[in-house]
Amino acid sequence: MKKMTKLMSVLLALAMLLSMAACGSNPSTGNDGTTNPSSSATNPNGATNPTNPGGTTVPSTSNNGTQNDKTTYVVQVTSVGGIALEGVDIMIYEGTALKEIGATSSEGTYTANLKASDNYTVQLNGVPAGYAVEASYAFNGNLCEIKLASSVITGANMGSARFELGDIMYDFTFTDSDGVTHNLAETLAEKKMVMLNFWYNGCTWCYKEFPAINSVYAEYSEDIEVFALNDYFGQTMQDVIEWKNDMQLTFPMGMSPSGLGIGSYGQSGWPMTVIIDRYGMIAMAHAGAITSEYVWKQIFDHFTAEDYKQKLVIDYNDVVSIQKPTETFPGSDAINNAVSQNGLNVNFYPASKETDGDSWEYIWPFVETEYDGRTCIKSSNKFVDSSFSILYADVELKAGQAVGFDYLISSELGNDYVVIIVNGQDVYQMSGYDENPQWKTCYPWVALEDGTYTVAICYIKDGSTNAGDDTIYIDDFRVIDSKDIEVDSYIPRQAAVKQANGTYSYVDVYFNETDGYYHVGSVNGPLLLANLMGFTEFCDYDYIYNMALEGKIVKNGYDYKDDLTEYAGYSVNATLGGYCTVNYELGEILKVVAEIMGFEGSEYEWLQICEYYQTYGPGNTNLEDPIKGLAPFSAPNAVLGKWVDNGNGQLVFQGANGETGAYNLFTYDRPIIPRGMFYKFTPSVSGAYRITSHTDYTDGLDAWLFTEEGFYTREPLFTFTAEERAYMTSDAINLVYYMEAGKTYYIDIAFWDVYATGYVAFDLEFLGETYDMFRLASPGFFTYIEGNSDDIIAGGITVALGNDGYYYHVKGTDGNGQPILGSVVYADFTQLTPIFSTALKDMIEAGSFNFSMDEDDQWIVTALKQNDNDIEKTKAYLRQVWGTDYDSYADAYKLDEVLAGKYHGTGVDMTEVARSFLDQMITTEGAEYGCVKVNAELAQLLQMLMDKFTFEGVEYSWLKLCYYYDYMGR
Repeated sequence: MKKMTKLMSVLLALAMLLSMAACGSNPSTGNDGTTNPSSSATNPNGATNPTNPGGTTVPSTSNNGTQNDKTTYVVQVTSVGGIALEGVDIMIYEGTALKEIGATSSEGTYTANLKASDNYTVQLNGVPAGYAVEASYAFNGNLCEIKLASSVITGANMGSARFELGDIMYDFTFTDSDGVTHNLAETLAEKKMVMLNFWYNGCTWCYKEFPAINSVYAEYSEDIEVFALNDYFGQTMQDVIEWKNDMQLTFPMGMSPSGLGIGSYGQSGWPMTVIIDRYGMIAMAHAGAITSEYVWKQIFDHFTAEDYKQKLVIDYNDVVSIQKPTETFPGSDAINNAVSQNGLNVNFYPASKETDGDSWEYIWPFVETEYDGRTCIKSSNKFVDSSFSILYADVELKAGQAVGFDYLISSELGNDYVVIIVNGQDVYQMSGYDENPQWKTCYPWVALEDGTYTVAICYIKDGSTNAGDDTIYIDDFRVIDSKDIEVDSYIPRQAAVKQANGTYSYVDVYFNETDGYYHVGSVNGPLLLANLMGFTEFCDYDYIYNMALEGKIVKNGYDYKDDLTEYAGYSVNATLGGYCTVNYELGEILKVVAEIMGFEGSEYEWLQICEYYQTYGPGNTNLEDPIKGLAPFSAPNAVLGKWVDNGNGQLVFQGANGETGAYNLFTYDRPIIPRGMFYKFTPSVSGAYRITSHTDYTDGLDAWLFTEEGFYTREPLFTFTAEERAYMTSDAINLVYYMEAGKTYYIDIAFWDVYATGYVAFDLEFLGETYDMFRLASPGFFTYIEGNSDDIIAGGITVALGNDGYYYHVKGTDGNGQPILGSVVYADFTQLTPIFSTALKDMIEAGSFNFSMDEDDQWIVTALKQNDNDIEKTKAYLRQVWGTDYDSYADAYKLDEVLAGKYHGTGVDMTEVARSFLDQMITTEGAEYGCVKVNAELAQLLQMLMDKFTFEGVEYSWLKLCYYYDYMGR
C-alpha cells in the first residue's frame, strides 16, 4: 500500500506539471508537427526584443531549447541522527508552481538544475512512517537541508508487519513475569535504546547468551532497557518464570505480543536481537547468540553515546573495536628464567611489526606466572574476545634434535586454539577444556639439519563463550635428542623438498590396496596428505581448490572442478584443516593438476602439493586419517556389539565377536558441515538391526542411514524419528531398519547443534531375520502434497477396512489390484503421542471429546476447571496470562459466552462414546498394552478429535494417534 500511495503521488505531481506546460504560449511547429524554438519568443511583458524590463539580458537558447544559465539546487534529506533517506519524493515549487519532481538517491540527495530564484520551496512525499514532516522547507542558498525527526509509531496496529533494518518500529506493550506492564514508546522516552531479545525456554544458545547480557545490563540499565520476549509457539508465562528464576535474570522478561517475533524480522532461529535506538529506528538486527560481555559493552556504548550518530549496524563488529593489550612483555631473560631448563638460553621475543605487520599492536604477550606449584608463563588475553597471544622463540637445533615444552590448556574446546608455528609453518594445534586439566608434553619439531628455528606459540581466542581459565600455560621449554622423545609426536614434512639448484627431491610413495591410500616410505608408512586449501611447494600464489573453481583444471574437455570440490569439502572438515588424505582417485587428479599447471615436468611433481607426518616417540604409530568418517571411502567399519557400564560409571564396548576399544564411537571436537560423520556397515545376514545411541549431550540427536549414492546427493535412505512405541519416551536414537546382506549402509548420528562438541557411542544389534516392530502409523509432521500447497496430508501408511470391521495396514496389492492387508491398526489410549501432550484416556476425562466445544472453548473450560470453576478467579488468571492483550483475547475467545456455558463447536458431546472404548483396551503385557484396535466408529471419533484440535479436514490424520506392526523380513 505504501508503494502504491507513493506511485500515485508521483503520477499526480507529474500530471500537474504537464498541465502547467500545456497552458503556456503555443510554440510554432514545423511541417512535420515537431516543436521548433521561436526565433523571437514573446517575453512576459510583451516586448519582442531580447531584454527584460529591468534591462537584464535574456539568456540565449541552444538549438534544443535548453537555457544555459540554470543553477544547481541540492535537496538533502536525512534523519535527525544522520541516516540518509533514500526514495523520498521531492517536489520543488516556485511559489505555487511545481517546477521539479524526483526522488532522493541512496545518499539522501536530489539535484535539480533550475533557473535561479530565491522563491523555491520543497515539499516531501513518500516519507517512511514514523518521521515528522513539515508542510514545506526553504532553501538556504542552493541547499535545502532537511533533517527529519522520528519516533516509535504509536496509535497504529502493527498487525503482521515485517520490519527491516532502518525502519521505524511500531509501539507495543507487554506484561513481564512480575506483572509489570512495559510500553516501548514510554520506555524510549526515558532510555537511549531498547533491545528486544527473542528467545524460548530450552534454547541452548539463548541459555549461553543470557548471562553475558544480564551481567552488562546491570552496568547500563540507567540508559538502556532489555525486553526479553518469548515468542515460541505453545510456551507460556510459566516457561518465562522458570527460566528467569533459574538463571537469576534481572531484565524484564515476558511473552511477546501477538504478531511480534523473529519472523517479523525475516528470521527463523533463536536467539534474535533487535536494537531500537533513541529515534525509534531499528538500528541493529542480529540473528544468533552473542556470548561476549565485551561485545555487549561495545554495542551498548555505541547506542548510548552522548554524540551518538545513527548508523545501520549490519554486523555488530562494525561498532566493536579491537582491544589493545594491557600487559607488557617481561623480556627474554624473564621468560627464560620461568620456563627454560638445564641452562638452555633461548631468544624469546613478542609480536613485532616485522613479524606480524599492522596487527602487532593488538597481539597480547606471554607473561610470567605461578600455576599448579610451577613457575611458568601464560597467555595474557584471558576473556579478551577475538584476540591473540603470541610468543616467539629462536632455538638452535642440531640435526636429530627436538624442541619441546610442557603445556596445560584450559579453554573452550573446539573454539579456542593453540597453534604452534615453526619457521612459518603451522605444525601443531590443540584445544580443550577439562574440569581437572593436566600438564601434557608437546614436541612440535624435530630438526633434519642444523640451524636456527623460529618457534611461535599462538593462543587464538574467539568471540564465543569462555571455559576454564581461558589460558594456556607453558613450562619446561627444552631441547632433547629425538630418540628420547617420551610421547608420540607427529612432525609435518614436505613430500617434495627443494634443492639448492632449484630442483626437487621427492619421497617414495606407495599405494596400499588394503586401506586405499598412498603412504610414504612403505605401504604401511605415514599417510600422504594433499594441501588443497593453502599455498604449497607446487604453487605459492594460489590454492589448488581456487584453481579448480576458476576452471583451470580441465583435461580433454573434462572439468575437474566438481571432483576437487568434493575433496576440498573433506579437507575443510578434516582434523587437519585444509588437508585431505590421498586415495587413488585424488592422486590421479593431482597428477592432472601437475600436468596442466606444472612447471618442472617431473612425473612426481604432483607431490609438491603433498605433505606427511613423520612419527616419533615410543608408540611410533602413524597419524590417524584426518578425514576419518567424512567420506564413504574413509568411513570406519561399525561392528555388532553394545556399550555397557563397567560398574564405575564408564561405558565400555563389548563386541559380539569379542571386540573392545573405540568401536562405534563418534567424537565431535569441531563443527562438521553437512552435519555428522559416518560409519559403514555391511551385514552378512539380511534382517532387522537396531542402532541405539549413548551420549551425555542433552540437546538432541539426529540420525540417518545412507547408501553410497545417497551420501553424495545427501539424500538419506532412512531418517530416524521416534516411532517405535517402546522407545517413544527415550532421548536416545533407537533406529531399527531391515538391512540386506552384502549391501553397505552408512550410519550418521549427529548433534542437533552443529557447533556442539562431545561423543556419541552407539550399539549395533541384530534383532533377527524377522522382527515385528510396533511403530507409529503416521510419524513426522503434517506436510503438503508436492506442488500443491493447498492440500495438507498426514502421511504415513495406507490403511483399509477389513472384513472384520477393523482397519489394517495395506502392504500392497495383489495381481487383481486388491489390497494385501498386514497388521491391524491400534489407537494408543495410555501413552503420549507426538500430537497431544495428554494421553487419550485423560483427554476423555478432560472433555476433549465434547464436540459441542471448539478448541478455544476447550481451553477456556480447562482454565475454569483449574480455577475451581470460579469465574472471577478464572478471569484474574487470564488477565495474568494475556496481559495487556486481555481484551482482544477475551473477544477472540468469546470468553463471557464460554464462561456462561455457551459453546461454539459444531458437534455433540461424544464423551461417553469415547469412554466406552476404554473397556476395549488391551491389558495383556506386550507392545500394544493400553491400545485399542481401530474400527470404523473409533476411526471416525479420532478424526473428529483431530479436526477439533489440529488441521481440520486432513484425511486420515487420526493415524497420527495410532500404531501398527511392521512385519520386517516377512
